[in-house]
Formats: sequence, C-alpha cells, structure tokens
Amino acid sequence: LDEAAADILWIQGVIYFADAYLQHKSYEWLGHILDIVTLLNPHFQPAYELGGVVLTKDKSELPKTLRLLDRGIENFPDNWKLHLYAAMAQLALDSNYTRAAEYLQPVALRKDVPEYISSMCATFLGKGGGRRVALTFLVDSYIHSNNAINNEIFVAKILKLYPNSKVRENVRRQTVTRVLQEVSQSPQGIYMGLGVLHEFLSDSLSEPGRRLLNLLQ
Repeated sequence: LDEAAADILWIQGVIYFADAYLQHKSYEWLGHILDIVTLLNPHFQPAYELGGVVLTKDKSELPKTLRLLDRGIENFPDNWKLHLYAAMAQLALDSNYTRAAEYLQPVALRKDVPEYISSMCATFLGKGGGRRVALTFLVDSYIHSNNAINNEIFVAKILKLYPNSKVRENVRRQTVTRVLQEVSQSPQGIYMGLGVLHEFLSDSLSEPGRRLLNLLQ
C-alpha cells in the first residue's frame, strides 16, 4: 500500500515539477514531496536522483536535500551519483571540503566509477586540510589506476599538496613518479612510500628516509 502511494505521489510530483519548471515558477514543495515518497518507499531510487539533480541549486533546500541524499546513500550505497550529489550539496551548503570528500571516498576508487571522481575527492581532501589523508588517497588512486593520463594528474595533485618545497619541480616530479611506480609493483610497501614522499616533499627527509628513498628508486 505504501509503495502504491509512493508511485502515485511520485507521478504527481514529477508533473508538479515539470509544470513549475516550464512556467519558470518556484517548485518549493518538491523537496517535501520527494521526502514523503522515499519515506513511503525507501527503495525508490529515481526520487533520490531527482532530488540530487534539482534541489542542490537552492541553498535554502540544501539541509533537506542532504537528509534525502543520506537516506538514498543508505539504501543505495553503490550509486556513485548519489555520493557525488551529496558532496556537491555539502560544498554548496557550507564549503566543508572534508565532509564532501567523505561522501566520495567510498566509491572513488571503484572501476565502474568515472576516474574524475577520485581526482575530485583528492582535491577536496587537500582543501580540507588533511594533507596526509589526501596523499594517502592519491597514492592509492595511482596504484589502482591503469590510465597513464590520470596517473599524471595524480602526480600533479601530489605536488600541489606541498607547494613550498625548495627542491626543483622537475626533480620533485621525477622522484614522486619513481616512488609511485615502485610502490605500484609492491603495494605492501605503500606505507614506507607514503612516509618517504611526505618527508621528501616537506623538505624534512630524515636519514632513514633518505636511505629508504634510495632503495625505492
């Protein structure tokens, strides 16, 4: 009975939105309608997706939209679009880059997800102040990517995380690339590689780190 009611309300909601959109009118009740639809039928995926596309444009609707998208992610955790909509809604609401990255991280490295999502996630992590977390994510992205162009992007983003290094740019790029290539061949060495990269890019390379960097190269 609830699912039938959700179907009927969904149809009415789509008609309401279409009429309002075509007549350049407000569709202020759409969020409320989608909320009820998904309460009646939590597995009504199109309602979450419509909310993610449409309701993120109005800042006053964003708290309600995020609650709707959180419910959608809970019921459809593999739907990467819902994660993306939620991340963008979070940024539009309060520019919380760390929270936005948290929405993207669960899906960012999946093979069926566009690779720009992982790059976006790393950018959000960096802007949120979590440099070591962003570095870890970028290294992981590099290891799991088979795309040479994307790997170049990941290297560039790693360098941007440490913008004030005294080491020449070409040396930094070559060193980071060599370490990443080595770590990719031996993923169990990722933690050593992370430590060495952080020290090297921070201009704080310790003697053990220097020796380890020589071994990785």
